[in-house]
Amino acid sequence: MNKILFASACCLISTAALASDWKFASISTDGAVWYVDQESIKVTTEGYSQKAVKAWIKVDYTNVKSEPARERKTLYFFKCNEEQAKMSSSVLYRPDGSVLRSYTPAYATYDAVVPDTVLSAAMQQVCSHVGL
Repeated sequence: MNKILFASACCLISTAALASDWKFASISTDGAVWYVDQESIKVTTEGYSQKAVKAWIKVDYTNVKSEPARERKTLYFFKCNEEQAKMSSSVLYRPDGSVLRSYTPAYATYDAVVPDTVLSAAMQQVCSHVGL
């Protein structure tokens, strides 16, 4: 009996550890709602010891009638001090939750984040989460 309770507790703990914590970031002009997964925000080191912050960004297209997808989840890397971002991978989901398509660039480069955009709002949230 104790083994069953212990196994159940371990499953609950591991499930809770994998849970996302989506926090509102911004709404685009077409009505798409942007969120940042607070649990995914991590400081990482890239080539030549350059620090970057990675985070999953979700865009909910429920209010965008012209968009065939329901949502997109994208892994971004941010250089907070330089106000730059790069996309590492992206998955687009149908309304039923199945994958519409996914994309991972062979070589991603950092680009400037345009001020006063939804990506800028997401980057500010990510960078402030880690104190940058």
